[in-house]
Amino acid sequence: MSGNSIQLEIGGPGLVAKGTLTKGATAPAPPSVTGVFDGSYVGGANMSLPAGPNMRTAKVTHIIAQISGGKLTGLGTTACGTFRTNLSVSPSGDISGKATVPDAMQCAAPLYAKATGRVSGINLQLDMVATGLHIQGTLVKQ
Repeated sequence: MSGNSIQLEIGGPGLVAKGTLTKGATAPAPPSVTGVFDGSYVGGANMSLPAGPNMRTAKVTHIIAQISGGKLTGLGTTACGTFRTNLSVSPSGDISGKATVPDAMQCAAPLYAKATGRVSGINLQLDMVATGLHIQGTLVKQ
């Protein structure tokens, strides 16, 4: 140690690492991670809800999603209002996570859905399933 710095040397079988730590120095910012799927996606989806022996369907009128560094943030609009979602996107394009979505059939309390999907080329397929509710849609990269 001399003044405001410390000299370090760490070694092991076949390895030696040396460095200097300086008081008050800041670490460099980590490199920005840019993925092949990064960008804006826009589209729509259908929301299905079983009603006795019949299946009722409502249109989720609009979904906007942004993928950046393996994270998908989205905003959907239904007749009952909007919902936001934050999901993960793997390097291979698989989408996963959990979302809180409105029950657009009855405008009731939000439902908690398992979200899955896949990004391939310019298309993003999204599938969200909650108890008695299924949302399926395709978004296109802008």
